[in-house]
Amino acid sequence: MKNKKNVLWIALITMAIIHVYAQQYDSEKDFHIKNVNNEVEIIEYIGSKREVHIPPSIQNKPVTEIGDEAFFKNKNITSIIIPDSVTSIGKGAFYGCANLTSVTIPSSVTSIGNGAFSECTSLTSVTIPYSVTSIGEKAFYSCSSLSSINIANSVTNIGNEAFESCTSLTSITIPKSVINIGEKTFSNCTKLVAINVASGNANFSSDQGILYNHNKTAIIQYPAGKTDSTFSIPDSVTVVMYYAFLGCSNLTIINIPKSIISIETGAFSSCNKLTEINVASDNTQFSSEQGLLYNHNKTVLIRYPTEKKEINFNIPNSVTSIGNSAFKDCYSLESVTVPNSVKSIGYTAFDGCTSLTSVKFEGMITSGNLNGNAFGFHYENDNYIGNLRIKYLMGGIGTYTRERGGYTWEKQ
Repeated sequence: MKNKKNVLWIALITMAIIHVYAQQYDSEKDFHIKNVNNEVEIIEYIGSKREVHIPPSIQNKPVTEIGDEAFFKNKNITSIIIPDSVTSIGKGAFYGCANLTSVTIPSSVTSIGNGAFSECTSLTSVTIPYSVTSIGEKAFYSCSSLSSINIANSVTNIGNEAFESCTSLTSITIPKSVINIGEKTFSNCTKLVAINVASGNANFSSDQGILYNHNKTAIIQYPAGKTDSTFSIPDSVTVVMYYAFLGCSNLTIINIPKSIISIETGAFSSCNKLTEINVASDNTQFSSEQGLLYNHNKTVLIRYPTEKKEINFNIPNSVTSIGNSAFKDCYSLESVTVPNSVKSIGYTAFDGCTSLTSVKFEGMITSGNLNGNAFGFHYENDNYIGNLRIKYLMGGIGTYTRERGGYTWEKQ
């Protein structure tokens, strides 16, 4: 009799465990899967629950991977718990889950794929566990409600644009373990005032919330939310990295010291209040005149500050090349004269110059030296300023005009 009672109790306990398990995890039928080497990859979620708890095993095989775009643009999900059997979160796995507010990433996950949580606009906080070594490109791109990110001291790589446009983020700490940070990782984080680096990091450093390489010879990212109107780059810096000041909307003046020998593409793009870029007179690589940035001999016009108020500008006769993004987003500019000396115009040089209605070309530039996107992209209608390139290459020297807001240029 005693043995029968024991068997009964064991049966009841087993049934209870099965019942709890069934309640705790979502049904296996809610997932499309792929079996790989006796392990399960979730390739699509087809359930309807708002709170999703992925089971650690399906068909008696461990769930080890959330596949690419498995939950792509699922607008129903508000929270998700990932089991500790999962080691990889794929590309775009939760891309565009606009109502996702909470995600639990277990300490088994080692990599977060490119765009894994991009445009999860309701996600407010994320903890990257100690097991993760790599955060992919655009992993949390445009998570506009994300205000808290904790990155464990195991991450070695943070990909390009990983946290770009996280517009609620005010501060972030880079752990000691990180050895690589990609381009535009924290660009357009409009409330970000501090990028801090943990002591002991051998590759990066921070000063007043600004991100540098370890020896402060390269400035990597000036936080877009800092409120200072003037910034003088430290004398230790020799390189201004790609998009280092992108979207720094409070800066009006940037001072470049003697030490700078390289300024990478897009360094001062979308600084919407910038009126002056001043270069130290003894700098051997760069120069400035009336707040414009040139190379030392003024043969390359590198950057016309976005917020200069002049509506007409005659490019100096010393200039032979207009650099990439040189006039990008200069909203006030209405007319430009390009002298005969200019032999090349770079990528997106006049992109976003939405008030520009008159351009005078005093010489000829060959099609190979006039970048195909010099005047913007035709599919980006907010910034594209029309068919000027085609009209000029067909019509040659002369003045070309358009109606403001129009895309069709005509030779006068």
